[in-house]
Amino acid sequence: MYITHVLRRLLEQAFLFTKLPKPSLLHVVGYLFGLWYFYLLIFSYYVATGLALNNPSSYYPFGYSVLLNCFAQFLQFYSHVKLSELRRDVKDEAKIYKVPTAGPFKYVLCPHYVAEILIYVSVCCNLNM
Repeated sequence: MYITHVLRRLLEQAFLFTKLPKPSLLHVVGYLFGLWYFYLLIFSYYVATGLALNNPSSYYPFGYSVLLNCFAQFLQFYSHVKLSELRRDVKDEAKIYKVPTAGPFKYVLCPHYVAEILIYVSVCCNLNM
């Protein structure tokens, strides 16, 4: 699940956010620090708990955590697409702020952050935390 999350973020940076009038740039060092942090986080959890992968009772919640993760990944991607569409309409350099109202923004103020929380909840469920 973590690899799909990282790959989706990388694809968003490569294809979605570069088409904006003023693209957001993530410095390579920041990206590497983020990867390093999460790899150390996962590694330290496995070392600290000695997670037993042969426990058959853990397979049942695993399916739910994968479904939750897929839903949250899609929700976050869709929210980022809607946010990027707001900035594509701006032709001049004037900073115009638009409030998103399409899709999940009808129900939640920041669905991309809600999706981020759901991604971490699914990872916690997957790791039996």
